Amino acid sequence: MSTTTVRATYANGVLTPLEPLNLTEGCEVKIAVSPPEPSLDSHATSTGDTPLSTGARLLAILDDLHHKHPAGTFDRSPPDFVRNKKHYLYGHAKEDD
Repeated sequence: MSTTTVRATYANGVLTPLEPLNLTEGCEVKIAVSPPEPSLDSHATSTGDTPLSTGARLLAILDDLHHKHPAGTFDRSPPDFVRNKKHYLYGHAKEDD
């Protein structure tokens, strides 16, 4: 038996998966619930007990990103990324200079 991890929403006492599941209709499953990833709205201090202001949450998120992506990480980005982001992200045709 394999384990599958899926994201779900909870509303009105019902968990609804956000991705299709390869399960037989009516089968019983075992569910382990974990909290969602922190977001800009829910970022708190390292103690976890005092909510931060919007500016402090943004700075905390930027600090997290700084530690996850060391200096030089983005030096390999194409010089025309901003102008041609749709090309690099979605495969659209490049815009002319």
